[in-house]
Amino acid sequence: MKKRIILAIALSIVMGHQAKAASSTALHSWDTKIADASKRFVILADFNNEAVLDSETGLVWEQSPSSDADWAPAFGVCINKVVGNRMGWRLPTIQELMSLIDPSVPVAFPNLRLPPGHPFTNISPTTGGYWSANAAVTGGAWLVGFVSGTAAINCNTTGCAKTIWCVRGGQGLDTQ
Repeated sequence: MKKRIILAIALSIVMGHQAKAASSTALHSWDTKIADASKRFVILADFNNEAVLDSETGLVWEQSPSSDADWAPAFGVCINKVVGNRMGWRLPTIQELMSLIDPSVPVAFPNLRLPPGHPFTNISPTTGGYWSANAAVTGGAWLVGFVSGTAAINCNTTGCAKTIWCVRGGQGLDTQ
């Protein structure tokens, strides 16, 4: 009898852990494509509607990025940024920025290659690109242009200000 009770308790614990793991992975998975932007992107009320959860990647993005800086100071801009009364922001990796690109959207200025119906505002087609946290081996740093939908290398020295789009979550990149 004791063995059955112990076995039943152990089984319920294992099943509970499996259900918890399943529910947390159901939130986001890099191998799941959510085509409908209204289901993929969720404006977060607890962040004063100033941040957006990407349910496909689990990342939280600024809803309306508005900072410009050279590459090196961009790290500090995100680290010290307050969005939705929250800190803990960082410069995204090149892969994270590229995850926002919708390759089915045609390249046509001033269209942005973001999923149709996305909730982001203040994404400029004329900034020259958005900084990533990735330095390039050849010098410069990687950035993403949201009109071309491509990644490119640009100078990372003084006088090369680009737009900064901060993110929370994920693993990030420690380049400093």
